Amino acid sequence: MNDDKGVSGVVVRGEKGRRAFDAVKDKAIFEKADIKEISRVNTAYHKSTPYSDLREGFFDDLKSGYSFGDLSKKHVRPLPVKDMLTLRSKTAIKVLVGKINKLKKAVFK
Repeated sequence: MNDDKGVSGVVVRGEKGRRAFDAVKDKAIFEKADIKEISRVNTAYHKSTPYSDLREGFFDDLKSGYSFGDLSKKHVRPLPVKDMLTLRSKTAIKVLVGKINKLKKAVFK
C-alpha cells in the first residue's frame, strides 16, 4: 500500500507487537503483506532515514515541556489547501474501497 502519507510498512514481530497493532488496527487502513515485499520496496527496512537538522530542536522543545499544540505550531508546516484536499479525497476513496472489499468478502464467502 503506497498512499504517500508516511508509514508504508508495519512489521509485527512478537506478542507485544501483535497486542499493540490489534489495539489500533480498527482505526487504520492496512493490508497484510509479505515481509519480503516490504523489505524489497521499503529502503527504511534496511537502513534508517538520516536525521533532519531540525530534529534536535524538536526534542529539546519536547523535553522543555512544550505542549503538543505548541510543538505543532512551532515545528509543523501546514499543507497547502490543494494538497490537503487531495489527501482527504484519496483517504475517502480508500475508506470506501475498503468497505466495498469487506462487503464483497462477506457476500461472496
